[in-house]
Amino acid sequence: MHLIESTKPTVLLVDDCRFTRRAIFNAIESAMPECNVVCVPTLMAAQAAGAEIRVDLFIVDSSLPDGSGIDFLADMLMVHDQAPAILLADGALPKNIQKYGWFNGVHVLRKAVNRGQLIRVMRELLGDRGGKESVSSKLVKPLGCARLQEIPAKEILYRKIDQAATGILEFVGHGDAGVVYLLKGRVTYAESRDSIGEEALCKMLTWSRGYVFELPPEPERPSKKQFAKSDAAQDDETTDARQLNNVSNVVADEVDDVEEVVGLRASSNY
Repeated sequence: MHLIESTKPTVLLVDDCRFTRRAIFNAIESAMPECNVVCVPTLMAAQAAGAEIRVDLFIVDSSLPDGSGIDFLADMLMVHDQAPAILLADGALPKNIQKYGWFNGVHVLRKAVNRGQLIRVMRELLGDRGGKESVSSKLVKPLGCARLQEIPAKEILYRKIDQAATGILEFVGHGDAGVVYLLKGRVTYAESRDSIGEEALCKMLTWSRGYVFELPPEPERPSKKQFAKSDAAQDDETTDARQLNNVSNVVADEVDDVEEVVGLRASSNY
């Protein structure tokens, strides 16, 4: 896909309230005239704009008439190389969403928006675009990403097991988010918004829409989160990891059955 690029930083503003759009547009135009601002009221219009132009910063309402601003930003990370974003939140965000790596490029501001604060955050995120290092360049970026509509969650996990991969898979979809830790092809930990372990893993593997991002291992926690403080707790963790890996093996067996029919095994990451 070839995106139209501008010599000036391009900001895509997505908000269904015309008064909010006008107030933010005027603030940016006055304080940061070096920016091009594209204003749209719906996610449908934002998707069309994001498919045509290179966006340097997203400013997106969390809840829009035609969908979730969070899901839209996850989609845009597929195209715009994890461009930074400002999420305008007018209510509670999904539980624990901010701890996931794919969300690191998103700065949350509460409505009603303080325009002075917005401009300060914009300057911090954009940097000098080629001069000062921007905040987004310091963040951990995904090694790969995929749409669950195109590749099932089970197939993605199977490929990582088959590759004896070590890393983190972060799933976003169905209004939820979750994480799966792998060590040398073995699932060692899984967590979603409201569950952990086998329950979380099984739930994520049923998601038919959304996105998955692959992150490198965390340097200080290369294989899994460490909660254990005693031998008994360590034994519990070992049992949990074994149960998770049993679930993974079932997934692999199911995909093997499919491969015998359609020759599904792929050599690419996704």
